[in-house]
Amino acid sequence: MTKPEINKLAAIIIPAIVLRLIFSALFFHPDIKKFHYQVQFLKNGVINVYEYIAANKNLLPNSDTFNYPAGNYFLLGSWNMVSQIVLGSEFSQWQNDWGQEAYSHPRMFEFMLILKFPYLILDLLILALLIKINKSPITNHRLAILWLFNPISLYAIYMLGQIDVICAALTVSSLFLTTKGRLGWAALLLGLGAAIKTYPLLLLPFVIIRSSNFKQWLNSSVLGLFGFILPLLPVITSSAFRSTMTQSNLTQYIFYAGIPVSVTQSIPIYVVVWVIAFWLSLNRRQNPNLLPEFLTLTLSVTLFSHFHAQWIIWSLPFLILLLVKNNKLWPVMLALMVGYFGTVFLIPDSFVLFGLFSSINPQALIFPSIYEMVKTVSDPDFIQSIFHTVLAASGIWVIINAWKDYEQV
Repeated sequence: MTKPEINKLAAIIIPAIVLRLIFSALFFHPDIKKFHYQVQFLKNGVINVYEYIAANKNLLPNSDTFNYPAGNYFLLGSWNMVSQIVLGSEFSQWQNDWGQEAYSHPRMFEFMLILKFPYLILDLLILALLIKINKSPITNHRLAILWLFNPISLYAIYMLGQIDVICAALTVSSLFLTTKGRLGWAALLLGLGAAIKTYPLLLLPFVIIRSSNFKQWLNSSVLGLFGFILPLLPVITSSAFRSTMTQSNLTQYIFYAGIPVSVTQSIPIYVVVWVIAFWLSLNRRQNPNLLPEFLTLTLSVTLFSHFHAQWIIWSLPFLILLLVKNNKLWPVMLALMVGYFGTVFLIPDSFVLFGLFSSINPQALIFPSIYEMVKTVSDPDFIQSIFHTVLAASGIWVIINAWKDYEQV
């Protein structure tokens, strides 16, 4: 990359970083507090958080189960230790306070800024990887603008404060390594990602079938499973852990939407999509660019399930890559964005929008959700279904175009 190109990107990246720091500090979702309340036990020597919470439910100020794979606990628990050092005893008191003042503190902006700081690093890492994958200096400027200033990433990462950007960074890294033929490392990163959120396991077979011989197939298979299992070893025999994993939202949601074929049976739409994508991928397995596969499998979870708002981050890097390559998709991408925000804002939870402003003004907590407001004049479920239909239709069109654009080796 030439010096003028670097200067051009810097002119975009610097204000984007400032914007992200502002969003990090200003907005609060209670999930980030719950994450760090639960992972703080690591500094006290608790390795199996699932059993610890189950055994001490009546003694803890918050007894919600830890509903994520163990990789989250060790990763966020490590950052929590750093945050404790930086923020001091007031932070510890705040994360353990689940009374009337649970969602407020004079140092809330500072707490949010520190807790979300790793998201910024991963966000910029994703941008760097997208530029490497894109391989086009002419479009890198546009790619940077699309990634850094799109409202979806600002909302899902910095307003909601969710951890999905961690897995997004790992899956984009895996995509990059696959294009370089480094399948073992690509599989390892997907395994590690699955130890944080399970969806990267859905992508792992698509990397493995790129193997050119049995040795490479065995190597990538073993490394993928190793990355997944290693963080789980300390808790894998725990009944509380197994119970949590079998009740995960992803496991339930991807099988929920289906095509009825009898009174007792239905065909899960996501499974149909996965199988079709796998067979298509087999036919193009000499092509090292897995963007159509990664986009299809991550975006389809959002299209065909009762998704969580932050799940869109799984597919957003791949959507940006496709949009940079195919300018004709602009209207469809805008429709997808409208469908996404319309569906999300009609979730009956004030913390998808108004509640996020509670750290700025605690009065935001008394605002009803948009769902409750619409309910007084119309049927919010029907309107939400219309938005989800727009999201699904535009998403299907994007996926079809992804396969067309990348069908050649």
